[in-house]
Amino acid sequence: MGRALRKIVLLVIVLLTLNACGAEDTPIIVTEIPTNTPSQQAPPTATFTPAPTVAAVAFNTMTLVPTVERRRDVTATSGPSPTSPLRPTFTPAPATLTATSLPTLAGIEIEYFANETTGALASGANVTLFWRVTGAERVSIYRLDAEGERTKEWRVDNEGRITVATESTDVDEAKFELVASNADGVANAEVSVPLAAANCPQLWFFSPAPATCPTSPGEPTFQVEQRFERGFMIWLGNTREIVIVYSDDQQPRWLRVPDAFTEGQPERDDSIQPPPNLFQPIRGFGLIWRENPRTRDRLGWATEPELGYDGIVQTTGLTDNDRVIYLRTRDGGILELSDNGGAWQILPYQPPATVPPTLPTATP
Repeated sequence: MGRALRKIVLLVIVLLTLNACGAEDTPIIVTEIPTNTPSQQAPPTATFTPAPTVAAVAFNTMTLVPTVERRRDVTATSGPSPTSPLRPTFTPAPATLTATSLPTLAGIEIEYFANETTGALASGANVTLFWRVTGAERVSIYRLDAEGERTKEWRVDNEGRITVATESTDVDEAKFELVASNADGVANAEVSVPLAAANCPQLWFFSPAPATCPTSPGEPTFQVEQRFERGFMIWLGNTREIVIVYSDDQQPRWLRVPDAFTEGQPERDDSIQPPPNLFQPIRGFGLIWRENPRTRDRLGWATEPELGYDGIVQTTGLTDNDRVIYLRTRDGGILELSDNGGAWQILPYQPPATVPPTLPTATP
């Protein structure tokens, strides 16, 4: 019993000792473990380490900015840098360089190139040319033939005057070309000098003569003229045509129409009564006037009876667009009809000053 009792007492002491030790360790486990856990320090360390990386990116970006600005300055001062990889928006620079190399922008300016002639000259007559050029290293004046080819050259200064002769073989006009050049380009200008038709195969029936040659000799014809409130009519006996000329500003300014009147038709319409001191046109004039309201409205009433006289007709030009008709009016003036109905004027009549030239006889 004594030995068994000692074992029991000893067991109780051990249990009490273990309980006492457990009561002392429990606060340490509860309070220290959550506070001093090493895993709580890792996130701040991981979050903090990218900061230098961000700063490095910002630093690299800052160093690129002045590089771009320096390229911009260089490009702006030196001009031709179309291949810059940093500033592709500078590609318009070549367009400026290309434009300045064109002949019209090569620094050459032809201020004027003219002649002193105010009217037509005779073929072979002298003509004085005037010019002024700036920015040219070489200036020449060329004579041009009828095809526009250069036939003779005069080397001249940038400013001056020169008197040259037209060719005796020139017809209608004499042409000259001024050509100015430098290392960058060429500029040119032309001037035309109208020539009187002194060497034409046929002579004009009036003077001063037009600058062109007639296509045929003047053709005498019996003509009838009647004047209206706003124009006049002329009947041409050689072609049985009527020329209607309007004095208003409407188009066409004149017309040439066939005479549709035949003998046996009524000459007038007795139901039409003109106002006092005015007249109803008759025969061919009256037929056109009555059957064409527009012609009647534009011309108005006749202001006098028709009057016949000996006239003459002559033309120049080969097509309707360039044909000009000249015919004598009843008071001696010359009626010029041009522009295919677009224009007319009365020229003062003067007898021709010279006889027609004698053409050389062809040799077999």
